[in-house]
Amino acid sequence: MGAIPDQHVSKHRSGRQQKRRLKSSLRLALLLLGVFSAAYACFVRPHCTPASLPLSKEELELLQMMRGGGRAVVKVVEGKGGGGGGGGGGRGSGEAEGSREEGYFLEGGRDGDWEEGSAGYLADHPELIHARLQSQQEEEEEPVGLWESPQQEEWRQCDAPSRKYREAPVPESNGYLQVFLDGGLNQQRISVCNAVTVARLLNATLIVPEFATNPFWQDTSQFADIFDVDHFISSLHKDVRIERSLPPHLAWSTSAYYASSLSRRNKLVRSAPLHATKKWYLKRVLPRLKQRGIVAMTSFSHRLAFTGLPKEIQRLRCRVNFHALRFVQPIRELGQKLVRRLQDPSLRPTHRGVLYSPSVNMSAFGMEDGGMERDGREEARGETEEGSSEGAEAAEAEDRAASKGEDGAVGGGHETGEDRGHEVVEGGRRRRRFLALHLRFDLDMVAHSACDYGEAWEEQEQLRRYREYAWGGRVANLQHSPQHLRAAGKCPLTPEEVGLLLAALGFSRATRLYVATYQVYGGASRMAALRRLFPNLEDKTSLATQEELRPFLGRASMLAALDFYVSMHSDVFVSTSQGNMHNVMAGYRAYFGGHKTIKLNAPLLASLLQTPNLTWPDFTRAVQTGHEARLGQIKARRVDQSLYTYPAPECLCKVEEGEGQRGDRRGGLLEWWYGKQNRKKGKGQAQELHPPS
Repeated sequence: MGAIPDQHVSKHRSGRQQKRRLKSSLRLALLLLGVFSAAYACFVRPHCTPASLPLSKEELELLQMMRGGGRAVVKVVEGKGGGGGGGGGGRGSGEAEGSREEGYFLEGGRDGDWEEGSAGYLADHPELIHARLQSQQEEEEEPVGLWESPQQEEWRQCDAPSRKYREAPVPESNGYLQVFLDGGLNQQRISVCNAVTVARLLNATLIVPEFATNPFWQDTSQFADIFDVDHFISSLHKDVRIERSLPPHLAWSTSAYYASSLSRRNKLVRSAPLHATKKWYLKRVLPRLKQRGIVAMTSFSHRLAFTGLPKEIQRLRCRVNFHALRFVQPIRELGQKLVRRLQDPSLRPTHRGVLYSPSVNMSAFGMEDGGMERDGREEARGETEEGSSEGAEAAEAEDRAASKGEDGAVGGGHETGEDRGHEVVEGGRRRRRFLALHLRFDLDMVAHSACDYGEAWEEQEQLRRYREYAWGGRVANLQHSPQHLRAAGKCPLTPEEVGLLLAALGFSRATRLYVATYQVYGGASRMAALRRLFPNLEDKTSLATQEELRPFLGRASMLAALDFYVSMHSDVFVSTSQGNMHNVMAGYRAYFGGHKTIKLNAPLLASLLQTPNLTWPDFTRAVQTGHEARLGQIKARRVDQSLYTYPAPECLCKVEEGEGQRGDRRGGLLEWWYGKQNRKKGKGQAQELHPPS
């Protein structure tokens, strides 16, 4: 049989494309006719207040496109005239009449209790939210031990150097190691730890790392803006030589120099392969270092293996991560204030901080800037002039009271029986427990996931354009269907899904919840369901004054450092993404006392949400059972796992039987080691072995 001519194949494909376009046009026209008559008032006016409209997910998306884009606003009805109020009140006892199998429901009207300044909120699982709110009305108690840390008595810190290592002088330098580090704060932290370790392996003098400008946030923060350089150098002076800058005869070696031409980049900058071994560095980098006297390298976050290294080198990595990298004083001071205000709401400032906007140009993708909060509160907070002296004086008075340990009425206007159940007495003072939630649901995460969140066509096109901008359209997940990605737990959890999981784990509606994030994709409409489940939401902007936040605005890494500090000192830490923040924080909290760190089970949630007729008690039991081994229990690291996430057994050692409390789980030798160095530097007292950041 002869081959079909190319022109016939092309004509056949063109005909099929025309048929598809025609079908799409007819389908759109039918949807338009079905929606137009019932929803006329909703798309011709900015705030619709019609009677409740039963619409499918598809119809809601079309309606939102007709109103100028954005997300559909949906509201779960609690009951007749109850908490929700709104424009469509007076429905039967808790029934979301007209809701279809997709679980969407549109209701007009404003409701300050549901979401201030918002016409409603997006709910993917209204039945579960309604069931949860009903269970709270029955004064359901939190499970015993919900806030307690897992038993970790058998572990103690053991990363102090051996006697032989301590007594040996630092080897002569073979040259200078210069590193240019990209990524976010926690990726850079891992990179610094690896760079110090490689400098020791090569007997090189490390230059204080240079951070690359973040292309997404346009953040120019450098190492010295985030980490205490003096502390970094002094705490490692017995391990590796560190200099602030290159000597004059090597001052030409800069990131701009290497970026100026391909030949220069290939000539000196070396990118190590993933999980490069000690042998690779000694064979490929050391000869060049000895020959030229300098080697510049990039991409260090996963460029050093966790196996095949001497025990002393592994311990050095521990000391860099947990002790040498300490945040600068402004970050620590504001972080302490935020923690105190979470623990005692009466210390919250009366003049709140302004809501920051991402510095990324969202209009390039057809989007508006969308921070975590985009509602009426922004205007209210903006009424106070920036730099208000009254606000600053009030905050200072509150902080002085907190530092003196004065006991006041804990909780301010939120004193309820449930709140009192969240209090704990420490050092003679009452404080509130709080949960830190690292919520990764930003544009970058959603676009890279390639998951389906029910976006309208316009939003899908925006995400496609962003993928082209950020990764040239090369996203591995695009080869899989959205259903496969969700079932495999590869889709970032939405704020609503996180709220349902936390509620199912047993956290009550009175829980103080600190949201550690820079931006939430979808803005206030995405956050509204979480706020309904946990109304005591806080973030940097609700806890700090304008004056306090001003030095941090537009500096994504410094803001991330604030979130890291608060998260480290939280009673419970939860992350929605198993990325660098979760990995580093899990290791940090294990090292400094084994505090509860919950690793959410995304595949379990995906499976449960596909279960028909799922009741709240069944959902709760399944979630609690599925997280019994995901509460931050310290486990020995496997060969393929990161030391920064699983610090045992290199940084933490099991207490031998009969050893008891020797070293106070902090390691007496480690305390002696840092104390000796500080005394040599004339700093007097030994370094405290609390989290340095």
